[in-house]
Amino acid sequence: MRKHGFALAVTVSLLPACGAILGSFEVDETLRGDAGSSGGSDGSSGSADGSSGSSSSSGGSSGSSGVDGGDGGAPLEAEALDVTAGNRHTCAIYKLGGDRRAFCWGADELVGAAPPGRKAHEPNVVQILGGRVGKVASSGQSNHTCAIVDDGEVFCWGHNDLLELGSAPTAPNVLVPRKITKPVVRGVSEPVKAVALGVGSSHACILHSSAQRSTNTVVCWGYNKYLQLGAAAGANATLEPVEVDSDLDPATAPAGKTKLYQLNLTSLAAGFDQSCAIPPDKDPSLGIRVFCWGANDKGEVNYNGRYVNNKTVIGDPFGSGGQLRTADGANVGNGAEHFTWVEELSGGSNIVCSGSNAIGQCDPASASPFGSGLRVAAPAGKRWVGVAAGVQTTCAIRDDGRAECWGQGGSGELGVTPAPSSRRAVVPGIAQVKRIALGGSHVCAVAKPEVDDGRPHRVFCWGNNGDGQAGQPVSSPRVGPTPVPSPKP
Repeated sequence: MRKHGFALAVTVSLLPACGAILGSFEVDETLRGDAGSSGGSDGSSGSADGSSGSSSSSGGSSGSSGVDGGDGGAPLEAEALDVTAGNRHTCAIYKLGGDRRAFCWGADELVGAAPPGRKAHEPNVVQILGGRVGKVASSGQSNHTCAIVDDGEVFCWGHNDLLELGSAPTAPNVLVPRKITKPVVRGVSEPVKAVALGVGSSHACILHSSAQRSTNTVVCWGYNKYLQLGAAAGANATLEPVEVDSDLDPATAPAGKTKLYQLNLTSLAAGFDQSCAIPPDKDPSLGIRVFCWGANDKGEVNYNGRYVNNKTVIGDPFGSGGQLRTADGANVGNGAEHFTWVEELSGGSNIVCSGSNAIGQCDPASASPFGSGLRVAAPAGKRWVGVAAGVQTTCAIRDDGRAECWGQGGSGELGVTPAPSSRRAVVPGIAQVKRIALGGSHVCAVAKPEVDDGRPHRVFCWGNNGDGQAGQPVSSPRVGPTPVPSPKP
């Protein structure tokens, strides 16, 4: 596995008005029973959704963090809308009254300026973002997080040793979220207005919307050794956000299109050292495709124009034959060294995977160490509605609201114990899964308990809990699917 100093995936769009999440992996409730869908996927390394998102009025009071139980008061019924997982932390968006607030838990330097004395597993409100958070994104090997607020502004926090926060590294860790400054886009003088977000191991990308252009522009910053920023210049890291203007692969480019910025794009999926952009399925000139660039040494984005000699070619890993379920991030999982997507068929659906299969993360039934078009079929009578890829694990959401995981299970990532690697397992104890996100060696989902208790959707986590990233006291280093304490205002 590629390493460069620390650690990774997924994608994402903004939440629409109060209720549905469009980024990472969530499930669209209108599609349950027939198919499914995120925008974050994300996710990186990923997250997947089984429903859709939320938006509400800007502003609101900042509040403080807390947890339910143990104080004699009734727990606040905060509704979990979205979740993303990093290497040693987790962040989620909760609906609290009329606000949508971001809370994080896990390693102190990654949760957005935690107050003194905070317990690692307790959700910490990211104060500076206020009550208008539209999207949060991290990835399975990343030690940083970014968020979009309602007006399109982007804030990032966490580690910054490879310029992944889009600002000069004045300290190894940035506790208070920093605002991303004006992107470098030819002919566009407006400030950042992001409509989608993807965070990789040490880079980030946004879709920048401008009144001065007819299409959204992909802008990236951070580490660039593998050309995951799409920058042909040989810089290993880029402080200023820069436009991705690399050539499209002529073999898969739509007619008359030669550059990425000529395409109508709506969502992003960032992996360990690669990035992908997704056009809308309603665009007949493009079909349903995904365009990727960056590292391809394990065949994870499955195209021939891999990075070489400081030149990158943006290719379509599916070619013209891929039938991506719908064109959003919930149906694409971009992991450390594997890439997944939901293939829609007339009689069912598959999770299709390319890249490393060393531990069964592409297909636990295959003995091949590498995959190119390996498929995991949904159970009879079911369909996949979202997929998320992690470091060496894949999780997918079914249209009956259950989640399945396969690949690495040594830290409990599959949600079952004992958890031998490569096993395919239905995650126990949770149902009505709307979104799932994979961290370094833990997994979290927006879900309800298997026996519905009438409460709103909460975040459930399982796997490695060494820094409290699974939402339980660090005295429990590994946990099965368990609800995270609900935040309080």
